Amino acid sequence: MAKLTRRDFLLASAASIGSIVISTSLSGCSSDNDNPEPFPYDVAFLHGVACGDPTADALLLWTRVSAEAVEVPVEWQLSADKEFNQILRSGKTTTSANSDYTVKIDVQDLAAGTEYFYRFRAGTVYSAAGRGKTLPEGDVSQVKLAVFSCSNYPAGYFHVYAAAALIADLDAAIHLGDYIYEYGADGYASEDAQALNRVVKPATEILTLADYRQRYAQYRTDQALQQIHAAAPFIAVWDDHEITNDAWRDGAENHQRRAADDELHRDLAREARIPVRRGGARQLAGV
Repeated sequence: MAKLTRRDFLLASAASIGSIVISTSLSGCSSDNDNPEPFPYDVAFLHGVACGDPTADALLLWTRVSAEAVEVPVEWQLSADKEFNQILRSGKTTTSANSDYTVKIDVQDLAAGTEYFYRFRAGTVYSAAGRGKTLPEGDVSQVKLAVFSCSNYPAGYFHVYAAAALIADLDAAIHLGDYIYEYGADGYASEDAQALNRVVKPATEILTLADYRQRYAQYRTDQALQQIHAAAPFIAVWDDHEITNDAWRDGAENHQRRAADDELHRDLAREARIPVRRGGARQLAGV
């Protein structure tokens, strides 16, 4: 059997997305382990960080760890400043293959209309820092939003994400749907994918949880997409391509499935999406 090198592992680990969720409303201070020992294995945050589903008093934080381990301890911090000199909350959790090495932290009891900064740490390795902002309460005279839709990876580069990430004082980013496309490598708008080095993975149309995780992971390696996720909290809604094109109760464009099959397909898509709370109308929120 061929030996799996560190490089091979880190490249392969970019193939999937999942989630675990931890809710926290307890006040805290900085980590009680400010000088951790290095792990006996390599870790990286290849998929960046994200913040989503903001309310007036809560933010949902997300990351994914790439590591060659059964379980990975992960710390998180929420700060009032981008230098992390005023850490307001912190905590510890673990992630594993069961959750595809992802973490969701539901930070509650926050102040309305307030900017926060967050990051994660695995051993001595820090993630990129992200910016979140809770929704305002009361009279709101203005709001600054970045609005997106229809983000097809093989069709071209995501320059607009990088441009929007440079906008100061964004309250939120809104994605109107089609955050990913489900087609295979020969699907819609893929004519230039090879030249652009943006051929989709897996090469077939996505149908299983593993397929969805791999496709989302590929999108989340895009640097421009990582930039906008780190710059503002996301509020997102479903459209059809997150599941399959023109889906309805009796099938879809490329699949003549039973309604029960479509429901299973929707469940698989929800399982792979990040970061969104479970249940109610929030289940419709996207990334």
